[in-house]
Amino acid sequence: MSVRLRKWTDKKRTVRATWIVDVKYRHADGSVQAVRQTSPIQTKRGAQQHERQLRDSLQNGTFGKEVNEVPTLAQFKERFLTYSENNNKPSAVHAKRLALKNHLEPVFGKLRLNQIRQPTCNLAQAAQPGCRVGRARARSTRAPAPRLASRLPILNLRGVGAVSTDSRGSLVADVDDCIEDRPSPW
Repeated sequence: MSVRLRKWTDKKRTVRATWIVDVKYRHADGSVQAVRQTSPIQTKRGAQQHERQLRDSLQNGTFGKEVNEVPTLAQFKERFLTYSENNNKPSAVHAKRLALKNHLEPVFGKLRLNQIRQPTCNLAQAAQPGCRVGRARARSTRAPAPRLASRLPILNLRGVGAVSTDSRGSLVADVDDCIEDRPSPW
């Protein structure tokens, strides 16, 4: 058996110990493959069991060929929300549900989790209308009026000719023309 207890001292002068499995396997063609791993179960018997599993997988030719199936965002959503419900307050869970439903799932729902990287997120964010990706992007390249109209229920900026932009790109509207007859929600 090539199972041993490795002891060392860390920077805080604490003595640490872990069970190491060290296997050297000679294949039928004469080549030798050395595998050294930390045991997932930190007991002597757990390390011995892990060594037996390593030797079996080396002999069968399946060592290193295990394929972990990475779930898509849509498949992972329920597991994430279950974790969030157990560890977050209800308002945070509600916000996460809305973000997943409205923003993440339509764009990344069919992608696997290991395929979602920063460049993919940046491209998806830039493709959204009315979304600011960075400060270098000019405000005048997007039409912010529909987003503003959805945020302010008192103003109806759609179809009003009095909406324009000033020199900084901010919206300027004649408020008297935009006020609706419905009462304020505040």
